[in-house]
Amino acid sequence: MNLVRSTLVLTVALVPTAVASLAPLGCKRGGTAEVPSASASGSAVESAVASFTAPALSLASAMPAGPVLASIQMHTWIYSEPRWGSNKLGYLRAGGVVARSDKTSGTSGCPGGWYSVKPTGYVCIGEGATLDLQHPILKATSHRRPDITKAMPYRYGFIRAVAPQYLKVPNKEEQLQYEFKLLPHLEYYGKHETEINAVWPGANDVTDPEAPLQKAQISPDAAPPKAHKKAPPKGDDDAEDDDEDEGDDGSAPSNKLSVLELFGADTATEKAPWWLVGPQRAVPHLSTFVAPKGAIIAGRVRRHTGLAFLDAFETGPESMNRKFAITTDLRLVPISKLKPNVGSPWHGFSLDDKLTLPIAFSYFPEAKKDAKQRKPIKVYTGVEGGSPKESGATLFFRQAVALTGKDKTVGDTRYFEFKDASGAGGKWLRKQDIIIARKPDEWPTSFAKGNQKWIDISIIKQTLTLYEGEKPVFVTLISTGQDGMGDPKTTKSTPRGTFRIREKHVTATMDANEVGNKFELRDVPWVQYFEAGYAMHAAYWHDVYGTARSHGCVNLSPIDARKVFLWSDPPIPQGWHGVTAADDTGKGAIVYIHI
Repeated sequence: MNLVRSTLVLTVALVPTAVASLAPLGCKRGGTAEVPSASASGSAVESAVASFTAPALSLASAMPAGPVLASIQMHTWIYSEPRWGSNKLGYLRAGGVVARSDKTSGTSGCPGGWYSVKPTGYVCIGEGATLDLQHPILKATSHRRPDITKAMPYRYGFIRAVAPQYLKVPNKEEQLQYEFKLLPHLEYYGKHETEINAVWPGANDVTDPEAPLQKAQISPDAAPPKAHKKAPPKGDDDAEDDDEDEGDDGSAPSNKLSVLELFGADTATEKAPWWLVGPQRAVPHLSTFVAPKGAIIAGRVRRHTGLAFLDAFETGPESMNRKFAITTDLRLVPISKLKPNVGSPWHGFSLDDKLTLPIAFSYFPEAKKDAKQRKPIKVYTGVEGGSPKESGATLFFRQAVALTGKDKTVGDTRYFEFKDASGAGGKWLRKQDIIIARKPDEWPTSFAKGNQKWIDISIIKQTLTLYEGEKPVFVTLISTGQDGMGDPKTTKSTPRGTFRIREKHVTATMDANEVGNKFELRDVPWVQYFEAGYAMHAAYWHDVYGTARSHGCVNLSPIDARKVFLWSDPPIPQGWHGVTAADDTGKGAIVYIHI
C-alpha cells in the first residue's frame, strides 16, 4: 500500500510506525516486490562457492568495534524482530560490515541465528549474511564499497554497444562467439580509445561542494577533450552520438586517470582479481539473472544502459588484450563497450544569515529548450531611473546572486536588483534571464517551525530549498516531471502535496521509463522515496537542472543529491545500504511540493 498520500491539501501525511517492505524502485511504479535470494536466482550458490586460495583480507579501516557480521548478497534485510515476516527496517549490500551482538536472539527459521545489529534490527546468518570475515564473497565485494564521502559513490559508465555480461574472463573464441562483429568493433576502438574515454572534470572533483560557484562549469554538452569528430560508418553500433542520455555530459576529471581507473581500478595496470583466476570463478555473481551451470555469460546489456563498477582489469593475448570492468553484482563488461561518466560538477550552496533567500540563478531563457544554449546573462544599470542599459558585466550560466528585494518594471520588462560581491546593489537582471528561489507563497505553518527539517520544492521555479524550521539552509536547482503541473496519474508530472521521506537507498536500480532515461540505470545514487514510486535522486546522466525533464521524480545533481540525502531523516546507519522510516529508525523528513 502507499505509505504516504498525494494531495493538493497542504497537510502533513502520517508516517506508519511499521513498514512491511521497501518499495520498488523507479518513478511511478506501484506495488511491492521482494528481492529474490541469491539461491533462488541461481547465482549465489552455483552449486557451492568454488574452492580457492585467496589472499587474507584486512577490513580494519572499515571495521566497527567489537563483533561484526557481513552481507554476502545484494540485499541482506534487517528486520525489526528476530523472525521472518517482521517489518523490514533496511538492508545491507554485499561487502557491508556492521556491528552485532555477541549472542544470538534465537534461531526461529534461521539455523545460523538471529543477531541484533547496530543501531537497531536483526539479521539472519545464512545465505544473506556471514560471521566469517574471510568469506570469499566478502573479499570479492569489499574491494570498493560505495563511498558515501563522494557524490558518485561508485565509478560509472554507459554502454556504447550491446555487450555480454561475462561470468569469467573470456578467451578469444568465447568473445567471438558472444560479441557480434567483434573484430570491426575492436578495430574502431583501437583507433579511438583515448577519445572515447576522454572526460571533463566531474562531481567527485569539486573541492567545496557547498559554496557558491565562482566560475562557469564546462558544459557537459561540450565535446570531450580531443573528441573524435569523424562520422563513423553508417549503421556502426560504435558510433558515438551526442545524445545526453548516453552519458557524455559532465564526465570525469580523468585527464589524470587511466582507462582502468575510470572504471574502478586502483592503478593503470590491474590484473584480474583472485576470484577470476583459474578455470572457474571462486565466487558466484550476485544478480538475479539465472545462468545455467557452466555458462559463459549472464545476460546482455543494452546500449545506453548506465552501470556502476567495483573494479577493472586488463588481460593478455589469450583474451585479446582487452580490458574488463566488474559491475556491482560481479559480472564482467568489456570496457571497449563502455564510456565513462562521473556526473555534473554543478551544485547548489549553503545559506546563512549573510547569504540567504531570495536567490537568483542566471538561466539563459533558451536553455530550457536547448541545453546547449548556455550563454552569459547580461547585467543592467540605470533601471531605477527608468533607463536600463547594459553594464558590460555578465553572469555565467546558473551563477547565483542574492537579490536585494527590489524590483522594477520598465516598459514590458521586469528587473530585479541583486547584490554584488561587496554587498552593494545598483545592478539588475531581467526576469526572463533568471530563476528566483524564494520562500513559498503559502507558508506551511503547521510544520515550518522549531528545528523541524523540511524540503521545499517548487515545480514552477525548479528549485529545492532545505529548511530547519523557518531558516533556509541550502538551495539548488532541480529537474522535476517534464509535464509540469499535469496530473501525475496520467502525465509525466511530479505529485504536489506534503509527504515524508519513506525510504532511502545509497544506490538503487531504476527502470528506464520511470527515471526519464531511455534505458535502464543501475545503482542510481542517493535515492529517497517520498510518495509511491516517486523519489528524489541523483541524475548523473544529464545536466539541465533548472529545467523540468524527468518522468515524475525529482532529479538533482550528484553533489546536491548527496547533500540532501545525508541531511535528511531518517539517517542512514553506518554500513547500511538502505533504510526505511519507522519507529526504530526515525521519521522521514517532510517534503513539501507546490507550484
